[in-house]
Amino acid sequence: MSDDGMFVIADVFDKTETETIEAKFSSIFTIQKKEVITFNVKHAMQLDKPRVEKMIGQLSGNQVVTRILRNLLSSGEQSKTFEELGKTKEYICYVLKKK
Repeated sequence: MSDDGMFVIADVFDKTETETIEAKFSSIFTIQKKEVITFNVKHAMQLDKPRVEKMIGQLSGNQVVTRILRNLLSSGEQSKTFEELGKTKEYICYVLKKK
């Protein structure tokens, strides 16, 4: 990365670990921006749900496999990921600049 370059990361983080993660980021980078994007990600998951459900339906008719696929593909309210977002986990976007 060039000296004036930026590094952008958007991912899901456990709420209890964000301070530790930010401390680690801060040891190498300056946090230029932090934005919690959980609401937008959950909305996008809802918008994508019909496509994901169609794909799941084509892959399996088995209820156990369907449940696993919903969690793996984060299919709307029926997935563990969707339920955890905003409660125990946050989707956060960081813009980092090399110190």
